[in-house]
Amino acid sequence: MLLVCFFTKGEDIHDDILQCYAQSSAPGIAVLVSKQGKVIYKQALGLADVSTKAALTTNSVFQIGSVTKQFTAAAILLLQQQNKLSLSDTLSEFLPYYPKAGKKITLGQMLSHTSGLPNYLGNPETLFKAKNYAQIDTVLAQLSKDQMIAEPGEKYAYSNTAYVFLGKIIEQVSGLSYAQFMQKNIFEPLKLKNTFVITATESDSKIVKGYEKNKDNQIVDLMTVDRSWIAAAGAIASNLDDMHKWHLSLINGDLIKAHNYKKMITPYKLNSGETTNYGLGFDVYSINHQKSISHQGSVPGFFSFSAYFPEQNVYGIALGNSNMHPGPALLHALSKGLKTLPKKVNVINAQYINKLVGEYDLGEGKVRTISFENNQLFSQKTGKQKYPLVIRDNNSFSFECDSDYFQLIKTEQGKTALQVTSLYFGKGDISLKLL
Repeated sequence: MLLVCFFTKGEDIHDDILQCYAQSSAPGIAVLVSKQGKVIYKQALGLADVSTKAALTTNSVFQIGSVTKQFTAAAILLLQQQNKLSLSDTLSEFLPYYPKAGKKITLGQMLSHTSGLPNYLGNPETLFKAKNYAQIDTVLAQLSKDQMIAEPGEKYAYSNTAYVFLGKIIEQVSGLSYAQFMQKNIFEPLKLKNTFVITATESDSKIVKGYEKNKDNQIVDLMTVDRSWIAAAGAIASNLDDMHKWHLSLINGDLIKAHNYKKMITPYKLNSGETTNYGLGFDVYSINHQKSISHQGSVPGFFSFSAYFPEQNVYGIALGNSNMHPGPALLHALSKGLKTLPKKVNVINAQYINKLVGEYDLGEGKVRTISFENNQLFSQKTGKQKYPLVIRDNNSFSFECDSDYFQLIKTEQGKTALQVTSLYFGKGDISLKLL
């Protein structure tokens, strides 16, 4: 679940947020939130190494997966600024793969996932080979066996393949390896001291250990994918502070010029003129009717999520060392400062409670029962567990570990009802109170 939020002066963001999403005895999460460039929340919870019981810290380094794509996109734009290539250049001008279609596929289309190139994760043969290290040319030869899935510019289709090719193009144009180029031209100039490209399965000792959990929350063996196959699509490692520095460098134009950053965060157009929900290295879509710029990333053992709300200048980054998505934890932290989220109240309003308790029609024969027992408010859906509720201002309530909330309202017909407000979707379903 994703949330958008704003902060007010003096708003307190409590450290216990992460306890809803992680445990000190298991792999966990690190989260940072900033407003107007100032860090207002930074916490970590969980283990960096299950065997040694070493704890995660806010300085811990994680693999960031596909959040790497914003770095790769910036590298291509940096080369364009140096007049070494153009977004309108085609794949075949640099590489011999997809010879016929390659004359049509532009770098802009590759960056925006509109190239028609496939996603190699769907090829079992590739995944089998990806268990072992390979030179980039060997990787590309294997990836190019997959057929195009669409004409260039015809539709949006997420493609890790395209980004691996982009990494090779960076090498071709710069004369440096992808790792060397990123280090020399991005990481060092911006003083990102804990950010680097992973070049093999054996992780750098700086990086925390990654884990996979099954549906019973038990740690299981990781799927083996050598990072040489992930490359420019997702092989960067970083930490909270470096990711925040990177974000500030983008919005301030420190490395990538303002007009090029605008390209990164502008929805890309298809041949038809229709816009997608992706720019160049960033997802671009509205959250709760507010513009947001985000990306998630996952590689075996790690999951990351970054989100920026430019109209409020609020940024967040969450990094996890398991396959659990850290986005809800990050955005729950952000929601503590959301002006539209009613504040908790400590004084019980008997009149409100009397109006609220009862059964509400959820449709399909299911109901939500709101009860008040021993000075505690509860909610229980048909056939589900009973959960305690937090009472909030404005005739509303929520679950303790959820920033969506319910509000007691009167419909236009004068009937009593509950309306749910999701901080991702905005105002949503209404359930009528049963008489």
